[in-house]
Amino acid sequence: MLAVTGIMVYFAGSLIGVLLSNGQTGAERDLLNRVHDLIVPFPFYNSYIRFHPGLKLFCIILAAVFIGVYYYLSHLVIGEKYAIYDKEGRIRLKAVKYNSSSKLRSYFKKEYQTFFRNPVYVINGLFGIFITPFLLPLSFRISADAENIEQIRALVSASEFSFYAVLFALAVIVLTSAINVVASSSFSREGASFWIMKIIPYSLKRQAFVKALFSTSISIMGIIINCLIFKVYFNYSFIQIGIISFVGILFAVLWNLIGVFIDMKRPKLEWTNEAEAIKQNVNVVFSILLCIAISIGYFFAAAKMLQNGFAAGGIITFLSCSVCILILLVCKGIASHQE
Repeated sequence: MLAVTGIMVYFAGSLIGVLLSNGQTGAERDLLNRVHDLIVPFPFYNSYIRFHPGLKLFCIILAAVFIGVYYYLSHLVIGEKYAIYDKEGRIRLKAVKYNSSSKLRSYFKKEYQTFFRNPVYVINGLFGIFITPFLLPLSFRISADAENIEQIRALVSASEFSFYAVLFALAVIVLTSAINVVASSSFSREGASFWIMKIIPYSLKRQAFVKALFSTSISIMGIIINCLIFKVYFNYSFIQIGIISFVGILFAVLWNLIGVFIDMKRPKLEWTNEAEAIKQNVNVVFSILLCIAISIGYFFAAAKMLQNGFAAGGIITFLSCSVCILILLVCKGIASHQE
């Protein structure tokens, strides 16, 4: 809390000082400098951190959001009513009302704990998501010198090549998110406890959607890392990052729904150790191959549209709308599945 509040005060003081200093001279400027030094006591602040005012404002908003999230999580974990040690009190028994949101939250928590408590699932599930994004800048660092990297950054920011840079980044994100073993092994990881899924008061299709939501949240982490690398290392603009993240998340949702749907049809429930549920699962291989095949089809369609002179907005609209249609079709297939 202190760290987040300190970040908010730092950037707020710096931003207000910069905005108020415009047009001030003489004694007013000296007074403003003293106030600024009082609010932002870090020595040589501007020498170390040179952020754009818009980025500082974003950090202030983000810090405020973190404070709100921390407050919410503290009430969620501790609770509004709790017993203090060595203090007399009365315990009131109340009827607990269960609703759909509490079921969703508890099942999502169950998926989170089941996955992250097993090192086999974590290593195999997160390796491709978190390691693959760093291979791209590493390959550029090994194969190209500093001058070539600067030329690539200049091409990324050039107006005539900016859209090609967006398509290249989308290709990287779409292919890396297609190699996802979390969704395509979601039902298989239940193993011998699969029978519990049929008796709990939550329909199988709703459980499938929660599993897809959990795996999508992990895929979004990889997309965020990719976007940070494209921004920091290749100097993509915020507009480019916004388009890449939006379309990339749509593809990640589609890949996770496809993986869950495939594993939902015929899960591999008989295994002796957890690694077999991922490494020796036909559903995982089939899901990866299918997602890569769909990706290649989209790359071919985008290339044809570029050759025929389609505008950048038309290509992005085609990608977004077609992926949304496929998402709805897969969701309909999951909802109509009966076990």
